[in-house]
Amino acid sequence: MPVNAGGVASVVGSGLALHDGEEAQFTGTWVENQRFGRQFQASSFTPIAPQTREGIRRFLASGLIRGVGEVTADRLLDSFGDGVLEVLEKGEKVVAGVAGIGPKRAKLICESY
Repeated sequence: MPVNAGGVASVVGSGLALHDGEEAQFTGTWVENQRFGRQFQASSFTPIAPQTREGIRRFLASGLIRGVGEVTADRLLDSFGDGVLEVLEKGEKVVAGVAGIGPKRAKLICESY
């Protein structure tokens, strides 16, 4: 039974390591826990790249990418729009052109991504 966008469900399982701003698709089964109620017991998960501007912003500003906080996430989005993740894959020369990001920081950001 899928959870609709905006819905909330508890997901439990071994090795689940997601951070704020990350999205994932889970495989598993629904279980009823006596103490906590209905939960989804995940047997595996696949991270999903964020698709919306806000999702991308949350991901960039989540702390997972070294050198990027909220201000830098906004600057990257303003410069590259929804294609910012593809730009990070291309390398630091493009990223270094963003206001407030020098060559060393751009390298850090791209390597961390």
